[in-house]
Amino acid sequence: MTFGERLVESLKRRNLTQKELAEMIGVTPTRLNYWIKDKRQPDVEYIKKLASALRVSGDYLVGNMEELSRKAKELD
Repeated sequence: MTFGERLVESLKRRNLTQKELAEMIGVTPTRLNYWIKDKRQPDVEYIKKLASALRVSGDYLVGNMEELSRKAKELD
């Protein structure tokens, strides 16, 4: 799953629109759309803001949770 796909999934879970999320974190809807379409990546400060607004971890958004889960399975 890509960063953008995780953003879309999180938006749906929180029942937020892209416009609402953009306003919450202080970016334009266009910038947020670039992130959702995986055309650009946000910097660390915006990942923190996204995680807070969406009530998920920054690790989840950037895909570290999947990587940690995979590595844990390999150790079993």
